[in-house]
Amino acid sequence: MQAFVKRAISLAALLCLAAPLGAAPAKSQKQLADSMEKKIAAVRENGARERPKGQTTVFAQDEINAYFAERRLPMPEGVRSVTFDLTPGKVFSRARIDFDEITRERRNRNPLMHLFTGTHNVEVAARATSAGPGRVRVNVESVAIGGVTVPRMALQFFIERFVNPKYPNVRLDGEYTLPSRMDSVTIETRKGTVLQK
Repeated sequence: MQAFVKRAISLAALLCLAAPLGAAPAKSQKQLADSMEKKIAAVRENGARERPKGQTTVFAQDEINAYFAERRLPMPEGVRSVTFDLTPGKVFSRARIDFDEITRERRNRNPLMHLFTGTHNVEVAARATSAGPGRVRVNVESVAIGGVTVPRMALQFFIERFVNPKYPNVRLDGEYTLPSRMDSVTIETRKGTVLQK
């Protein structure tokens, strides 16, 4: 019995040591961001064709987060960082935002605006669903700043006053036309899938 236990322990140790040798090394943040960039270029190139080919492109959550961490896409002023968690039909994002930078040019004495001062962690939960071919519907379900849920009325006021002058299409709920002749975007667990037809 003792010999059997020793062999079992030896076998388990051997498997633990050998497993990492056979596993593919994890991709670096740069490699993930590069992969995302190539996929975006392929989607744009296909969308620019006179007759786009049917193409499915999967963007992994890790690629998306690396792409934003590497700041491959210019971030709006005041946004220091952003990450995304994807689950079926939902996007949960966390950002570090400097509200004073966003509101610098347009101060407001409205008491609701007290929520939007300083630098804070912001959490946003949104639902993303199809609104028909080539369109997506986004509904923001909740926003929390520093762990405090922000009333919808305050969010609406902030967006209209400080965000819409530079980004007029941003709203809490709305339908958007997909770019690059995308037919649909499906949010799944840890990935987003783009279909072009």
